[in-house]
Amino acid sequence: RRRLFRELRGNPGQRPGILVLDLLAGKDVGPAVERFRQGDEVLKAIPSGRCFALTRDRSLTPEDMPGLHEDLRKVAARIVAEGVDVLHYFHAGPTVAAALVGAELANGCWVILYQHDHGSYLNFGPLKTR
Repeated sequence: RRRLFRELRGNPGQRPGILVLDLLAGKDVGPAVERFRQGDEVLKAIPSGRCFALTRDRSLTPEDMPGLHEDLRKVAARIVAEGVDVLHYFHAGPTVAAALVGAELANGCWVILYQHDHGSYLNFGPLKTR
């Protein structure tokens, strides 16, 4: 199982994409993700047309969930339309939003999870194995 996770972490796919979910009020993680992307051979090769972002400029509330879900479905449709087979996912926000993303994307392409760690990002491998 560890070997499988290692293999999946390193699999760039034929049509990789990037999704940045930024739901932290008063922050913009986009530039940090872009710096990390430019330093990573696999990620910097991904065309901008397959880079997606979903952001909010204020704290997420329960009342925001229907709109967030709708916006996430629109982004997911664009990801499918671009033929993405491996999605590199960068999450900045509440856990409840991560659960929503997991539920929405779990049955599509491979989703590789990244977590911020000491000024960089760590590849934690796939959302799930098939």
